[in-house]
Amino acid sequence: MHSTVMGVVSDLDWSLVRLIGGKEQLFTIFVRHGVARSVVKECYKRSRENGFSFQRLLAILEDTGHRFGDRRALEKELEEWFSRSLVLYEDVRGFMNSVKKAGLRFAVITYGSPTHQRHKITKVRLAPDFTKVVRTEKARPRAVAEAVSRYGYPVIYIDDRASALDLVKEKLGDRVITARIVRTDSPYKDEKPKLRHEILHSLLEVKSLFGKQTRKRVAA
Repeated sequence: MHSTVMGVVSDLDWSLVRLIGGKEQLFTIFVRHGVARSVVKECYKRSRENGFSFQRLLAILEDTGHRFGDRRALEKELEEWFSRSLVLYEDVRGFMNSVKKAGLRFAVITYGSPTHQRHKITKVRLAPDFTKVVRTEKARPRAVAEAVSRYGYPVIYIDDRASALDLVKEKLGDRVITARIVRTDSPYKDEKPKLRHEILHSLLEVKSLFGKQTRKRVAA
């Protein structure tokens, strides 16, 4: 058997933090500024391809020919909405306390624009040992592997997305214990996993995995 858990790694969006009202509230802001909702949705989708940020979304909208009368005022409105809407899930502080009490190290791995994602972490006052922002989902296993190299293995990897968990488990095998956090407001809640993962209905349940061991693979 491998040693017991050496660290905890978590995704950020819809695992640790959420936007009250979801992205539809973001779209509504642009609708008030004269942009059709369908156009905002399409531009938002494009803005996520290389890491979302407000600046990137604004640039894409402007490339479509839309001009904002007072861009600075719009940027201020977006930031105010962001500050009001971005919140931790209610179980996160208790989860962080249990990780600390167990003497485990903690990392956040997230997809998107480095500036925007780190801004989120600062806003909600998370303090991971290290943060890794990836620009493509395919880079996520490599980022988790970095945590393994720092902490030893196995590490627990938490995510709300079944596809992300599958990707990490496929690449890292017994070096990770993958756990899906069930978030009823996650846009990925209906994704179906290809592989088996632990299921968490609250992050407070993760402490039940702290003593878990992974089985060594035996060569044929």
